Amino acid sequence: MRTRVLLAATAVLFALTPSGARADDVPPPPKPLPTPTEAKPRSTAPWVAYSALPYSEAAGAGRGFLGAADVRLVRTDGVDDRAVTTGPATEFEPTFSPDGTWIAFSSDRADVRAGRTDIWVVRRDGTGLRRLTTDLNARRPAWSPDGARIAAGTDSGIVTFTATGKKAADFVAVTTNDATHVDFAPTWTPDGKRLLFTRTTLANGAATGQSIWTAPAAGGKARALLGDSAPSGYLSQPDVSPDGKYVTFLQADASGTAIWLVDMEGSLIGRLARSATGLLNTPAFSPDGRWILFTHSGRDGSSPSSMRLVSVDGTKTRIVTRITRGNYYAPAWDPSATTKP
Repeated sequence: MRTRVLLAATAVLFALTPSGARADDVPPPPKPLPTPTEAKPRSTAPWVAYSALPYSEAAGAGRGFLGAADVRLVRTDGVDDRAVTTGPATEFEPTFSPDGTWIAFSSDRADVRAGRTDIWVVRRDGTGLRRLTTDLNARRPAWSPDGARIAAGTDSGIVTFTATGKKAADFVAVTTNDATHVDFAPTWTPDGKRLLFTRTTLANGAATGQSIWTAPAAGGKARALLGDSAPSGYLSQPDVSPDGKYVTFLQADASGTAIWLVDMEGSLIGRLARSATGLLNTPAFSPDGRWILFTHSGRDGSSPSSMRLVSVDGTKTRIVTRITRGNYYAPAWDPSATTKP
C-alpha cells in the first residue's frame, strides 16, 4: 500500500512539473530529523570520596613504605574513578558538605616536611581549594548537618569552627585533651546537637584503652556511650545513622578487627563484619541508612586493600573497588546521592 501511495505522489509531481523541466530537478522532500539522543552515563551508582596510601619499595634497604595520598572520587560500583586533588602532599579523610558540593579533608600540603595537618576544603571538581585551619594539627573533619560548621580532632581536643574558615574567633572547644586522654574522629548526630568521637585513655603517655564518647556540640560534659555490654577491646571511629537511631563503630583486639552496630542508647545489635588477619576501618552509613561502607587492608600495606559494603542486617556484602598494594582509609558517601549502591 505504501509503495502505491509513493508511486501516485511521484506521478502527481511529474504532472505538475513545468514544460521542459525534469522531475529530478525538484528537490526531494526533507528527511526527518534524527531523534536527539543523550549519552548514557556509565553508571548511576552514588559517589564516595576516598584516599588511598600507595605502597612503594624504598631504595637501598628494600623496605616498603606508604607514600602520599590524594583525594579521589569513585562510584560504589567501582566506575568513574577520578582525582580531586593531586600533588606531593598527603591528603586524606575526605568528607562531603551536606549538599555534596564541597569536600573537606586533612592535608599536610602547607608543610609537607613537618607532616602537620590542617583542614582544607575543595569543590568536588577540584576548584576552590581553601585552607580552614592553621597550626592546630587538625584531622578527620566532619561537616555539621546544616553545613555551617566543621568538627575535627586537634592536638588540644575536639573543636568545631565555621565552614568558611573566616572567623578565627568562632572556634568552639568541645573537649579538651590532657594527660589522661586524647579525643579524635568526631561525627555529628543528625540533629546537630551532639558529637560522637573516639577517646583514647592514657597512662604515662601510653594508650591503655579506647572507647566511644559523646558530648554536646556546643561544649559541655562528655560521657561514654557504651557500657558494660560493649565488646571487649579498643572501640573507635563511630558513625551515626541518618535517622539518628543507630551507631556503627570499629572494634579491635588480639583476635582481629570487627564492625559493630548499636542503638543510640549503647545497646548492642550485632556484629556486621570481622577479619582475623586484615584491618577493617572507618565504617560509614550510606545516605539511606541501609549500607555501611568500610575498608579492608593488610597490616603492612604490601597486600591488597579494598573498599567494601555490608548491609545493616549483615546479610549482604560486596567489594566496591580494590588496589593490589596500599591502604584505603576513611571513605565518605556523597550525602546528596539519591540512587542505591
